[in-house]
Amino acid sequence: MEAKFYPSTVKDGKIVAFADVDIVEGITVRGFRVVKGSNGLFAAVPSRPVNVGGETRYYHHVAFANSSKREAFFDELLEAYARWKKDGAPTRGSEPLAVGSPVEDNHRAPSLAERRPEET
Repeated sequence: MEAKFYPSTVKDGKIVAFADVDIVEGITVRGFRVVKGSNGLFAAVPSRPVNVGGETRYYHHVAFANSSKREAFFDELLEAYARWKKDGAPTRGSEPLAVGSPVEDNHRAPSLAERRPEET
């Protein structure tokens, strides 16, 4: 796993960094969070809020096969974060940084016409 970290732009918030993680070659999941909780640092998967019956629920963008896979992944992510901090990560809240980079669409899916050419 490769991870690229970005410091949080909020100096006193609970989120200390964001991470883009290369899961396998060619597949990157963006938006992992490193959070400072009451029991220390923990990692969280990207998620989005959805209003369900007037209640906000968060749906995760990443699912793990079991808890041991999840724990191993987060352990590795937090170890990578610690190395990043040790190597001189930028200071939290110092300056806004763009999270991630524009997505390159070099491998565009073929259009319907390209997949099923009309017979003449």
